[in-house]
Amino acid sequence: MLRAVVGLRTNTAVFLLLLLGPALLLAWLGFAAAVPLEQELLRNASAMTLRAATAFAAALPGRLEELLAEERMRLRDVAAALADGLPTEGAAAFARAEATIGGPLVVRRASGDELLPAPPRDLSLPFLDEWPAYRAFETDQLDPARRQQAYNAATTFVAPSLRARALAALPDMAQETFAAAVRDIDDDALAAAGPRVVERLLASENGRRRLVAAPAVLYAVSATETRRLAWFEAIGDEAAAARQRLRVAATDDEASRLGVGLPGGAEVRAVVDRHGFCRRLATTIETCTVWCEPAGAHTVDVATATGTRLERLTPLGLLLVHAEHKDLAKLLHDAARRQWLTGLGVLSLVCVMGLGVMLVRRAFRREAEARARRDQFLANVSHDLKTPLTSLRLHAEMLTDAQLDPATRRRYAAVVQAEGARMSALVEDLVDVSALQQGRRRIEAEPVDLAAAVQAQAAAWRPLLERDRIDLRVLATAPAEALADPTALGRILTNLLQNAVRHGRPARDGGPSWIELRAGPGPVLEVRDNGPGVPDELRERVFTRFERAAATGEGLGLGLALSRELAAACGGTLRCLDDGSTLFRLELPTVPDEELP
Repeated sequence: MLRAVVGLRTNTAVFLLLLLGPALLLAWLGFAAAVPLEQELLRNASAMTLRAATAFAAALPGRLEELLAEERMRLRDVAAALADGLPTEGAAAFARAEATIGGPLVVRRASGDELLPAPPRDLSLPFLDEWPAYRAFETDQLDPARRQQAYNAATTFVAPSLRARALAALPDMAQETFAAAVRDIDDDALAAAGPRVVERLLASENGRRRLVAAPAVLYAVSATETRRLAWFEAIGDEAAAARQRLRVAATDDEASRLGVGLPGGAEVRAVVDRHGFCRRLATTIETCTVWCEPAGAHTVDVATATGTRLERLTPLGLLLVHAEHKDLAKLLHDAARRQWLTGLGVLSLVCVMGLGVMLVRRAFRREAEARARRDQFLANVSHDLKTPLTSLRLHAEMLTDAQLDPATRRRYAAVVQAEGARMSALVEDLVDVSALQQGRRRIEAEPVDLAAAVQAQAAAWRPLLERDRIDLRVLATAPAEALADPTALGRILTNLLQNAVRHGRPARDGGPSWIELRAGPGPVLEVRDNGPGVPDELRERVFTRFERAAATGEGLGLGLALSRELAAACGGTLRCLDDGSTLFRLELPTVPDEELP
């Protein structure tokens, strides 16, 4: 385990404490500055809405006079057309005039009584010659014994208005039958007959269709304005119903706002739609929306942070002026967003600096780890060089003995040669690793006889293995050709044999140790030993640089890593397996047909 870097934890804690102080101060300043900003926005909005409402209220009477003057001009034109049409068309001319001006009208006689729409009045018609007979009909209607006689008399009236009124009084007559019975009676006579006739017509399909075609009848029939509104709604005339609703809601004072004289002293008056006039006056002043509406019973002038309300007396009576800041909600939202962005910025700053601290700590730890690895590497290199050097010097000294027999001398010489090969392989591993890291190692693949390569390696390693009492088996199956770099292939075989010698003891079965080299069939080369084996979780890690199968194992941890990199550079693969013995399998590309001899 790596030792902690001296003082790193203490320095980190001090740095974080020094960092949090300014960060918290910045956060407090950001949030504190947002509060007066919001208050200033509210004050400015209140002052702006008050100015806008005051300016609108000051100009309101003049603007209303302009609109009322335009309405008077329109009313004069309508009144002129109405004066021409009333004598001949009556209520039909009135209905057309009301639809033209788009608002409710009232026609008054010179005496001041309302003429149209016809107000509730006594519907007795004593000036008709048949009036006494009609009174007798009403009496018979009340007497069940004489009801049949009354039914017979209902259709005998010559005056159309009396006949329609009598038919409407018959309770047992079907609605469609009634509509058919009054079909030939003109609209004026139906209007004179009273509201009961209209109610009976509305109860039938044909009667309702007739009133839709001639709505002027509903203006001429004497009735209350509320009852007349229900009739317009029943026939589905929404425009007339809307005008009638305004007439119902209007007071006498509002109904007399605009008046134009007619011949004979009569007068036509327009009911002023105060809400409609107020909607036409809505406008925008600076960044405030300003409008007005009829004032209620209990309203006072109010000025708030978000809006202003003022009461003003105008030609349309008391109106309530409203002003609201259009962008205040957005400005407040932006102020709140800036407040949170300030906090987020401070938090981001703290996070970035914290991340910087973590990266610095990581760099220190990596530096410490690199130093430890370097020290371990130097120790391993020293150990791996010392062992063959010791053996090499010992056997070299023994070779100087003149009394050695030729066989012993040859055996010692073979050991010297093998130990020299081990040292050479170690140095070459270091050189190859450096070359691969710097991109200077070039792989030149060519057809290689794997069987010959295995035999050559076996001959070089056999003396050393015999000295260590390791049995070497060589199995070469023809054909065993592959496409590889000969130098890289020799380095891979050397490293695999060195790994087998180093980690192939003790034998897992308790017997003598052995190493097996196999070439073929095909472009496959295997190095097998009966050592303890490599645990499953380490079979990939052993191909990592400076990684060994055991923490106390010998070697630099470079050989297998370098072997896999060289195998990949040749286009092959190197794997570690276990099928009862430790197996390293090298699979190389096949030789293309055009390169075969």
